[in-house]
Amino acid sequence: MAKHSSGNDHLHLLADLVAAHRSLLATHPNDVDLSVIPEDWMATSEEVLQYYVTGFGGEQLPPTLRELVDGVRALQLPRAAIDMPDDKLKSLPTKKGMSPKKFHEVQRMASYVKNLVDSVYDHGVSSIDQGHLHIVDVGAGQGYITRALGTLFPDAKLLALDADHGQTEGAKRQAKGRRVDNLTADINSRIDHRTVLVKPDSLLDAVDTWVHAGQNDGKPVPVLFVALHACGSLTPDMLRAFLARAVSPRGARETWYPLAIVTVGCCYNLMYPGGEFVVFVQKQHLSL
Repeated sequence: MAKHSSGNDHLHLLADLVAAHRSLLATHPNDVDLSVIPEDWMATSEEVLQYYVTGFGGEQLPPTLRELVDGVRALQLPRAAIDMPDDKLKSLPTKKGMSPKKFHEVQRMASYVKNLVDSVYDHGVSSIDQGHLHIVDVGAGQGYITRALGTLFPDAKLLALDADHGQTEGAKRQAKGRRVDNLTADINSRIDHRTVLVKPDSLLDAVDTWVHAGQNDGKPVPVLFVALHACGSLTPDMLRAFLARAVSPRGARETWYPLAIVTVGCCYNLMYPGGEFVVFVQKQHLSL
C-alpha cells in the first residue's frame, strides 16, 4: 500500500479500508457471528496474530485476509507510549481524592491537552485568543480532569457533563470539600456541572445552551472536547457531534466552533450496535 502523505490521506485510506470490510468490522465481537467471515479465511488465530505483529510468515494466509492485515498494519497509529519526562508534566495543585493511578492519568492527560492546545494556537489555527476557550469534559465523573484543566487554562470556561446524577453531585461535593483558597474558588466559579445522557444531538444541545447563556460579545468561541475513560460508545458519539458541528452551515456556528477533541476510550464491550462508521460517513468533509 502506498505511503500516505498527510493526515487527510490517512483518514481517507482508513475509511476505504473500513468500507471494504464493513460487514466484518461492524459486527460486535460478543455476537460471535461467523457468517460475516469469508469461507476461504481458513487460518488459526495464532497465524494471523503472528503475521500482524511481525509482518512475516503470511504466505499461508488467504490473499484477501492477508490484504486486510496489511491494510491494518499500514494505517494503524503508533503504539509506542508517548515519552513524557517529569519536567514536561504540568503541576497540579492537589492530589486529593485521587489514587496514584488516577493522579498519574489525570496529570498526563491534562499536560497533553495543554501542550496540544498551545500548539494549535502557535500554528494559528484559531484567530480567537485562549481567553475565550471553552472546555467540555464529557463523562466528567468526579471532575478531576475538569479541575486540572481549570488550573492549566486559567481563563477558560468549563462544562462538566455526566449521565450519572450521583457523579455530578459528587463532583460538586468534591469542589466544595476542598480548602477554598483563591485558586480553588476561581476554578469552581468557571465550572458548570450538568447531568446529560450524552448522544451526538444531546451533546450539541448542551454545548449550545451553555455557550449561549454565557456569551457576552457575540463572537463565536472555540470549544475543546475532552474525555478520559469515555465508556462504550461515548467516543464515536463525541466524534459524530464534533464532525457534525465542523461541517455545519456557517449560521449554525455563530456561537461556537469545535477547536479540538481529545478522548480516551474504554469498555468497548459496552458499545451499542448500529450507525455508520463516523469516518466513512464524513470522509468527504475531512480536512486536517
